[in-house]
Amino acid sequence: MARPLDWQREGLIWPHREASAFVSIGGARWHVQRMGSGEPLLLLHGTGASVHSWRDLMPLLAQNHDVIAVDLPRHAFTTGHAPDALSLPRMAGELARLLKTLDITPAGIVGHSAGAALALQLALDHGYAGPIIGLNSALRPFPGIGAQLFPAVAKLFLVNPLVPRIFSGSLMREGEVEFGKGNIRGVAGPESANNAGSQTSFIPMLTLGIPPNAVMALMVGAMTIKGIQPGPQVMTSNPELFWGLIASMWVGNAMLIILNLPLIGVWVKLLTVPYRFLFPAIMTFCCIGLYTLNNNAWDVYMGAAFAVAILAIYILVVAQFKSFRLPLVILTPIPLTLIGIVIGHILFNAPFTATSMIGFIALAGIIVRNSILLVDFIRHAKTADRPLREVLLEAGAIRFKPIMLTALAAMIGAGVILFDPIFQGLAISLLFGLASSTLLTVLVIPAIYVVMRDDERSLDASSLAEAR
Repeated sequence: MARPLDWQREGLIWPHREASAFVSIGGARWHVQRMGSGEPLLLLHGTGASVHSWRDLMPLLAQNHDVIAVDLPRHAFTTGHAPDALSLPRMAGELARLLKTLDITPAGIVGHSAGAALALQLALDHGYAGPIIGLNSALRPFPGIGAQLFPAVAKLFLVNPLVPRIFSGSLMREGEVEFGKGNIRGVAGPESANNAGSQTSFIPMLTLGIPPNAVMALMVGAMTIKGIQPGPQVMTSNPELFWGLIASMWVGNAMLIILNLPLIGVWVKLLTVPYRFLFPAIMTFCCIGLYTLNNNAWDVYMGAAFAVAILAIYILVVAQFKSFRLPLVILTPIPLTLIGIVIGHILFNAPFTATSMIGFIALAGIIVRNSILLVDFIRHAKTADRPLREVLLEAGAIRFKPIMLTALAAMIGAGVILFDPIFQGLAISLLFGLASSTLLTVLVIPAIYVVMRDDERSLDASSLAEAR
């Protein structure tokens, strides 16, 4: 059995620690959280939980009430009660003693799960006559096997102090750095969950045909285009696809273990490599990757041409705006063209050819022009007395029409060669790349501006009306 919770340890990051107090009655020591002012409102958590169950609701209720939440006997930080104090009548009696000690007569009680049953017991045995609100109330026995299974599981949660520690996000070791202040587990935990989720998201997509996220939605679209229907029959109708995915996950994870655990020291040391060596190494690997796509040196030349074009655009924009960071914002929409380019080639079942790459390079200049239109307007319209978000809203409203018209003109011109056997890749890149990047540019540029230079002044109603 896990050790009891320690207030000087787990309590350091307990939700609403500043509202906590301890009340001793006889041999028992109650953990009570209290906040707000007004009529007293008592919050009772369920079996195996603690006051952390109310961490989000308490501040909202405290706006109009004196909110009191307690850890029930033998839960979390409330200690000293006898084991038989866990029955409803005994627990209600202990709670009544606590309320009398605190001189509190609740105007209402909110109970979650078994907390609602405890509130009713308090009314039956101790004369409480106020309103009782039950959230997912545990008042009636479960039917069938649940009647035997659920109480056993609930008791298991109750006697294990690890449960509230997990849900409160503590689980700190002695001398360990707090979460949010450099604790590596605070990074490794979410990253592990993210990596696990990227593979488990295939389950509803393959078995039910329901994509759980945007990436799986794209995969459903690609599979549908190829004549593969995701769903319960995919394992029998396309076993090579299904088992190929499963095998790739096994092999991929095995390779990750081999590459990560024994070689972690090598990957860490890569961070110490000077940039003057790291940059040419990365460029070399990029060229090798481009060449191995089709074993064609022309792909390498196209990649080099794209890099030169981006560098030339960056230098020109730096010279214009006298800033090294602002051009990075302007160049951000360029990768967004790839979204439309990929979708367009899938829809037309067309290969990504040299003309497609030429179209991608040409799009860089067109999309940068749209970004410059927005950024230049923002720079000239921004004043000290105007919120940045108001300026961004006005820039989008005024510049959207010229951006859209110039993009449509270029798309109409590209449409003429859409079905040409030689220049179809160029047309697809221009048409679909312009469509996706133009729509996303008016959203991405203001969003990046907010992240980089937000003055944290929100729009009021008059500003919003003027911007419209």
